Amino acid sequence: MKTTESIKKMMESTLSAIAKMQVEVAVLSGKNNRGVIISIVIDGNEEETTLAADRIAHMAGSKFEKGGYDAELEAYFCGISE
Repeated sequence: MKTTESIKKMMESTLSAIAKMQVEVAVLSGKNNRGVIISIVIDGNEEETTLAADRIAHMAGSKFEKGGYDAELEAYFCGISE
């Protein structure tokens, strides 16, 4: 469990640096090793979070899963599929 948390923190740190703002990460895996999804939440206003998601998308390329901004929660949701 400690290793998993360390890896999650490392991913958050790396993606936060790319996004140029704080992000939250959750790692989800499919059944029978059918892939991994890195779920990303970026808190903030729509303009800033959209720019941050665009920076992540540029790094992730075709693996980026565009979500969108939720005005009620004031957060942008997206992910990276592996």
